[in-house]
Amino acid sequence: MDRIRSLAKMSVGRGCFFAGLAIWAAMMALIYDPPLSFRTGAGLALIAACVLAIKARNAPLRSYRETELWLLMDRRTELPESRIQQTLGGVLAELYGRYARYAVGIAIGFWLLALGSELVWSGDKAEGA
Repeated sequence: MDRIRSLAKMSVGRGCFFAGLAIWAAMMALIYDPPLSFRTGAGLALIAACVLAIKARNAPLRSYRETELWLLMDRRTELPESRIQQTLGGVLAELYGRYARYAVGIAIGFWLLALGSELVWSGDKAEGA
């Protein structure tokens, strides 16, 4: 079970890493306007959270043979055939849900940073006028 959980963390974590990399790239493209950059990051993190929540809901229903986790396990396990779907689907649902909650927290952080940077940058614009 520990092997399944660690491989599932690797699989889901890798996907989240690449999504985070894409969000970071979008934010860096907008760095000339920090409030816009943070709002964009918040919106994209919220989209990522929604995708993860949907995947968490569907994980127990999706065939385990169609998952990256099954491929990482070399298509073999010591579990009986009747328990594989329940176990892999449950582990993936748990991890997708956990990472969805992390993404919501990150989105809230970006919204707060957007609000704070809006106050700072709007104050600079008013002083320059």
